Formats: sequence, structure tokens, C-alpha cells
Amino acid sequence: MKHLFVYILVFYTCLGNLNSHHPDSAQEANKPYPTIFISVYEDSYDGYNIKLLIENFKYSPDKLANAFTENEGYAIIYINDIPIGRTYSDWIHIPSRFFNQELNILKVSIKSLSHQDLIVDHEIISKEIIVENYINEIE
Repeated sequence: MKHLFVYILVFYTCLGNLNSHHPDSAQEANKPYPTIFISVYEDSYDGYNIKLLIENFKYSPDKLANAFTENEGYAIIYINDIPIGRTYSDWIHIPSRFFNQELNILKVSIKSLSHQDLIVDHEIISKEIIVENYINEIE
């Protein structure tokens, strides 16, 4: 019985800490709302170069952790639902090792300066595209 109490205590402690890093996970974007456009260019050496055009949004890495300001922050890049990292500019290179499936989902979402998802009408502002990986077969 004592062990059961300890397990329950640990369980509730973990539940309470799930969102402790970023307690409020969403912030309503201001009009005009940001829109995301993605272009993918195969790199001649390895992977892909990604060009992001995010209208009505400003990258502000020097102001991170500040209070919310109008449509400022950074973008998060995901490949197949795995967060690859942040970007603070329009271009990012992603090595081919992240594109490990035949069809890969590249997703971009934007975050506020206080690390909150930017939303419009309760929907996270994001864009997804499919990147086809051409697997070379050795004969």
C-alpha cells in the first residue's frame, strides 16, 4: 500500500509539471494574421534547403522570453512530427538523415516571444508539405 501511495504521488507530480516550462501554450495572433509559405530545394551535397516566407510576422531572437508583442517570435521546423529545431530566419538547411521515409511531412509552426503557439480561432498557425525522398537503390 505504501508503494501505491508513492506511485500515485509521483504520477500527479509529473502531471503537474507537463506544461510547467511553457504554462500558457497559445496566444491569439493579431491581424493581419501570419501566413506561411514553404519552398524546398534539394541540396547538391546533402539534404534540403528550406525557404520560408512568413508574411505578417517578424523574427525576433533578440527579444525571446519577453511579453507578447504583435506577431513576433520564431518558427519551429518538424519532420514527420519530430521537432528538428527553431529558425530565426527565412532559410534553414535540414540534413537528409531527417528525411528517413519515402514521403516525409515537413511542418512549420510559429511561436511568440514567450514560446507560445500563435493561433487564429483556436487553430495553431502552421503549414505542412510533403517532401518525397528518392531512395537510391544499389544494384
